[in-house]
Amino acid sequence: MELNRRHFVERVFAAAAAAVVLPTDALASRLLPRRYTEALRSRLYPGPLKRLRHEEVRKQGKWAG
Repeated sequence: MELNRRHFVERVFAAAAAAVVLPTDALASRLLPRRYTEALRSRLYPGPLKRLRHEEVRKQGKWAG
């Protein structure tokens, strides 16, 4: 394939766009909030941890306003 001026400009533009998009994507992944948060066991909590059932999570607490 012959590399004429149009193909050269297209390749330079594609390389420049990639050079802008890749760092922007990496920066956005650091700045934007995550969709989920993973709970890690604390070394300071003295008791055992247990999973909550769906009904326990949905039930309103006695101190709820």
